[in-house]
Amino acid sequence: MSDIVTRLLLKTNDFDENLNKSKKNVNGFQSDIAKMSGVAVSGVMKFAGVLGIAVTASEGFNKVMNSSQTLGDEYARTMDGLKGGVDQFFYSIGSGDWTPFMNGLAETIRLAREAYNTMDQLGNTKMSFSYFDAKNQATVQEQITILKDKDSTEEQKKAAREL
Repeated sequence: MSDIVTRLLLKTNDFDENLNKSKKNVNGFQSDIAKMSGVAVSGVMKFAGVLGIAVTASEGFNKVMNSSQTLGDEYARTMDGLKGGVDQFFYSIGSGDWTPFMNGLAETIRLAREAYNTMDQLGNTKMSFSYFDAKNQATVQEQITILKDKDSTEEQKKAAREL
């Protein structure tokens, strides 16, 4: 009987030791997870800071590039030229034929810049037309008002008809 009690005590002691080891392992695992999550959060925060700096720098760069009509036009012209080159690159990837890309990159950029110049001139012409059209519309309305006004003299009406 004492042999059974001794064995039971030894088994109980082993069980308690194993239980304590398991608790230590679980606690160690929890602390490792906590450390890793702290490192992950720190990394995300650093990345967010870098991303914020990059966005701010990009906005500043765009403001500088668009600070004047001439500089903005030249920047847009250059970017459109480069976009043409990128489009040609992806076309070459899709078709598997690199000849147009290798031979025509400079020409593609030149044509894209030329297209931008044409579109820019069209925009300038449209703005000028809108200005003069509004000015002419104001003059026409003024003339109509004179012609419809009962208090206008015949001389004023005649002058309004001649304009």
